[in-house]
Amino acid sequence: MRWGVGYYWARPRVGCGRRIIVRQRSAKLKRYFRRAWAETRGDQYSHWGASVWYFEVDSSGLVLRQLEIYEAGPRIAFHDDHREDDFGGLSLEPLDLTAFSSFEIDRESFEAAWRAGPFENTSAA
Repeated sequence: MRWGVGYYWARPRVGCGRRIIVRQRSAKLKRYFRRAWAETRGDQYSHWGASVWYFEVDSSGLVLRQLEIYEAGPRIAFHDDHREDDFGGLSLEPLDLTAFSSFEIDRESFEAAWRAGPFENTSAA
């Protein structure tokens, strides 16, 4: 057996005459979502207004990175190295990938929003 990046190639089966390629991923595939919320936060930051939330999740829906952008301008972000602060925190519940399927975006769109900063919780990014 020969290993490659994320793949291994099995020896041909007897009489088959071709190689079988089996994908082996050590890292879970990531997916990206963007969803608007018309409601305010309902806390001391309600004056920020409605928001758009961005999520990077693994294949099981576990949130890896989360970005919230509010109408009044504040942007807050959470990830493994900055899980929570006075503004909130990284989602503890996995996203329902079926329910969120219509909100899926590509990685480039997520990364562009993530890099756009600055963040209200400046230590997040």
